[in-house]
Amino acid sequence: MSFVLFILCLTVYVFSMVFVIHFFIENSITVIHDIIYRVCPEYYTSFRNKLSRRWHCLQYRYLCRHEKRLITVSEYSKKDIERCYPSAKGKISVIGNGWQHILSYTENIHWQEKYPQLKAGEYFFSLATLAKNKNGRWIIEVAKRNPGLTFAMAGRIYESETDEFPQNIHLLGFVDDEDACALIRNCRAFLFPSLYEGFGIPPVEALALGAEVISSDRTSLPEVLGNSVHYIDPLDYDCDPEALLSQPCEDRRAVLDRYSWDSSAEKLLALLREY
Repeated sequence: MSFVLFILCLTVYVFSMVFVIHFFIENSITVIHDIIYRVCPEYYTSFRNKLSRRWHCLQYRYLCRHEKRLITVSEYSKKDIERCYPSAKGKISVIGNGWQHILSYTENIHWQEKYPQLKAGEYFFSLATLAKNKNGRWIIEVAKRNPGLTFAMAGRIYESETDEFPQNIHLLGFVDDEDACALIRNCRAFLFPSLYEGFGIPPVEALALGAEVISSDRTSLPEVLGNSVHYIDPLDYDCDPEALLSQPCEDRRAVLDRYSWDSSAEKLLALLREY
């Protein structure tokens, strides 16, 4: 038995046991962050991903039918769940995520020694993968159209995927939290061209670290980020990031004051006390 098959079987077993135990628990509450597996089947094309998608959809359907109460992280996600699973209507509470954890990391003040190819304030940074919903394609295509700008992508990119990357994109590989904070704080702008998000914590973290943010205008992102970021159509590659940054935004405090882990904990505690 291959390692992948073993892990898959183990995962199915664990979740099956969770479902069995669930039958004996009354008035339970479950968090469904989003239902990307249900609404974006085109993102899951390999055999393993298709199998994973089916399993997640089974969980969504079961939980929406049987749970007494559900929690999700945005009004967008709530509407998405209710549209796809009408049995969830009237059960869902919205409790957003927070960002304060980002301030607990010790920023690497020597980041430029590790990344000498990047100059403070002169590169567009993203924590990206080539997963379809994260839309790294937008960064690649915009970099091709703006050869005079510098882009940096942190995250796992396989060597077989790098052939089409233009020379003005620097692939940084895995970066730890301390480096990520430094890279975000010192970038020209943080890029987040995602096609689907239930909430979108990274751009809120970037705002907390003082970065300008260029974000997709899809799904939950306008709800969460308000008018404090610069929006792009994530399927339109004819974008001049510098021109975009010249447009004014609202104060980032409008977003940061709206979300906190303390506030989310208070809302969750109030919900639990009802049961």
